[in-house]
Amino acid sequence: QHQRSLSSAAHNTRPRRSQDESKTQTETQSLKEAIMGAEPTQRTILQGSGGKDDGDGILKRLHLCCLGCEDQPNYGTYAHTAQLFFDLIWRCMEERTMEDAQDPTVKYDRWELRIDVYHVKEGDFPDDWNAFDGFILPGSFASAYEDEEWIHRLSEVIQTELMTQQRKTLGVCFGHQVIAQSFATGKVTKCPVGSQAGRKALELTDAGKRVFSRHGDPEATTIDLFYTHGDMVEQLPADIAVSLGGNDIVPIQSAAYFASHEDAAGWVSSSDDDADGNNPIAITFQAHPEYTSPKLGFEKTMLPIIEYMATSKHITESKGQEEMEDSKQHYGHVEKQSLQTMMSVGEIFGWY
Repeated sequence: QHQRSLSSAAHNTRPRRSQDESKTQTETQSLKEAIMGAEPTQRTILQGSGGKDDGDGILKRLHLCCLGCEDQPNYGTYAHTAQLFFDLIWRCMEERTMEDAQDPTVKYDRWELRIDVYHVKEGDFPDDWNAFDGFILPGSFASAYEDEEWIHRLSEVIQTELMTQQRKTLGVCFGHQVIAQSFATGKVTKCPVGSQAGRKALELTDAGKRVFSRHGDPEATTIDLFYTHGDMVEQLPADIAVSLGGNDIVPIQSAAYFASHEDAAGWVSSSDDDADGNNPIAITFQAHPEYTSPKLGFEKTMLPIIEYMATSKHITESKGQEEMEDSKQHYGHVEKQSLQTMMSVGEIFGWY
């Protein structure tokens, strides 16, 4: 049994409801209002608890920060984006509990998940970075190399608050790109063969196999994930980043970042993931594992974005239709691999 509740933080300037209305009703309405069009002054908090409700067992608390980078549909609003990740991570925690149910060393059988949503394009960042167990840097319709003040500010924050402080960070699509671009030796460019959409294969490097073999097929050499993007990482920062995989069209589809060259080299050469505490501090994807949220992610986010890419000539209409049909046909397979991928990442980060 579980309950997911979603709320707006103290910055919400809307009138309070009467005290006799339930907390769940208040929080659900706040989420709906946020997704319909959050005001810049309104910060959204997504939170819920799951697992056993008898008060027994081990409780796992996970408090994340989503640095929202898009305020326009269908990937925005900020609350909409964060909800995609909330659904994905919730399922990971639920699945992890089920996996450990028969294990005498079970880590937890109850959990609380909370994601605080910040509005990066409005210059909205946390005051207390230490309050969070990790950070999500999601997608955006912007390009990481654009000369925009909010992107410059975000790049500074990535270096000073995330990388230097070694905070566990998940980067997705724009997040994958802007993390690379924030380094002097990283480079993002337009995809030479044009925009990409739909189901694509991530061909794993040896490092990628090591990361993603934690869940799923340990012999797998590829992972199928969903994509919508026009840019790509052309070059990773020297010495501290390792490619986890790619393909002929987009050579760097996933990467792991380390605190130092020594940590990166030590991790690559070691067979012990916990050796010397040198696990990755950031893992990034060009793909969108969050698109596998069945209703909000797939039907209300990914498919409309592919349709827009086709009508706006980023891809041909026939290509758009082909990719949408293929994605529908293989949704179950991609959903499973996306969940396994995120479970591997969260395990490395110590999130669950």
